[in-house]
Amino acid sequence: MCKGHVMAGLRCSVCRKTFKSRDSLRHHRALHEGRTICVPCHVMAGLRCSICQKTFKSRDSFRHHRALHEGRTICALCGRVFSTLTNLYHHQRKQHGGPPDSAPPPPPSLS
Repeated sequence: MCKGHVMAGLRCSVCRKTFKSRDSLRHHRALHEGRTICVPCHVMAGLRCSICQKTFKSRDSFRHHRALHEGRTICALCGRVFSTLTNLYHHQRKQHGGPPDSAPPPPPSLS
């Protein structure tokens, strides 16, 4: 293949961008599929909070963070606000002897 020419068929079907190698096209497609990780910062593309612009390394972390903006991380017993549901449940267990009866069950451990 001559330098500067693109092989036939190495065009992204989503945005029509062309690529010089199959690997480049494969990595590019991952962007459209939401499964690309930025090498320098190790953050998955598309996992940025549209409210506060914070970025996340995993979908679970992002999902737990959204609970903060949805008001689901406020202690019903004392009104204190927590950054994650896990922190709220730890607080309720330690400070109040457990979550109130109407509280949802704690999320699975992220460890």
